[in-house]
Amino acid sequence: MKRDRRSELVESAMSLLSSRPNLSMAELAKMMGVGRSTLHRHFKSREALQIAVARRAMEEAEEAIKPIDWDGLNMEQASEALFKVMTPLGDRFHFLSTQTVSGIDPEVCQDYTRQMQAMLAFVDKLKKAALIDESLNDEWMMLVIDALIYSAWSAVDNGYLAAREAPKLVYRTIFSGVAGPAFSGMKKPQLKMPSFEHRVAGRTAMLDQFAMMLSDDPYMSLSELALASGLSKASIHRYFHRRDDLLAELSLKSLDESEAVSRHLWGVDCYCTEKFLLLVDVLVPLGEKYDFLSDAWSVMDHPEICRRMDKQWTEMEELVDGMKAEGGVAMEVPSAWIVSALDTLMYAAWSAIKDGVVARRDVPDMICACLFGGLSPRE
Repeated sequence: MKRDRRSELVESAMSLLSSRPNLSMAELAKMMGVGRSTLHRHFKSREALQIAVARRAMEEAEEAIKPIDWDGLNMEQASEALFKVMTPLGDRFHFLSTQTVSGIDPEVCQDYTRQMQAMLAFVDKLKKAALIDESLNDEWMMLVIDALIYSAWSAVDNGYLAAREAPKLVYRTIFSGVAGPAFSGMKKPQLKMPSFEHRVAGRTAMLDQFAMMLSDDPYMSLSELALASGLSKASIHRYFHRRDDLLAELSLKSLDESEAVSRHLWGVDCYCTEKFLLLVDVLVPLGEKYDFLSDAWSVMDHPEICRRMDKQWTEMEELVDGMKAEGGVAMEVPSAWIVSALDTLMYAAWSAIKDGVVARRDVPDMICACLFGGLSPRE
């Protein structure tokens, strides 16, 4: 049966909002290749579109889970079945976890609460079956499961993983991790990282201030940033003609800082696995500082930004290849999966820090424990 126009718009919006939850109606229309008037004809507001997408996501989730024989399967089999049906819908689940529609529409709120309660009950059963560590925070575990399912969906969507392998990697990573035979002998070296600031101090301080403001409110305009920082509009416009100019410079600054960290670590005399552990230590606070840039889609096609992000991805895959060679990571796990999983786990961690779910100081170790050892009980 051919889908109607409204249904097609809902589908397109879901794919976009799952990865870029702060897109405006104008930005959505542009990325969907439709006019703003067309989008507003079907959805009178962004909230109306969000609600339509949320309802579709929850309906599809319920339909996918319905055939699972919960009574006839043990918890390991039920988990395997759940991840198999959830992974192809990873963008749907991620959309529901990143949007605020539950506070907009009472019916959506009720349905979403019911689904979350069912998921928490499932996590509780996993704890009782001793498949995951009962001491771990429930909210953190929910974030981890969502992050890995979304990572698998994204990796398939981008051609990094075969669709049939993705649910198996989610299952493996959650319950046993990706550690290789030599991982237990690896220790994170004690290393003092130097300062990597190299721009003019005044401009650097201004950019850092803007980064902090945008982290709290990603929608701030140049005028609002100027007002909040005590600058005149003329002063801020001397530096940046458009908001996208600021976002591009902040993106390049974040790349400068992460590349400086990487260059330093690549020169450290230690195992690749130990470098990876150190890298996570440094990237968590750096990523938290610039996490608002994940929604700055308007500058993501900037040629220099694209080139350097691709280069960083390649370098990370090469580092993971080195980890495999020394036994830090299981040889059979695709390197692209580990890089993708680390990326989404860090986003989950930044969300957990903002929501007060975890302490900032604990996050690097929590990410590495999850990635290498899964959520299973520790001996």
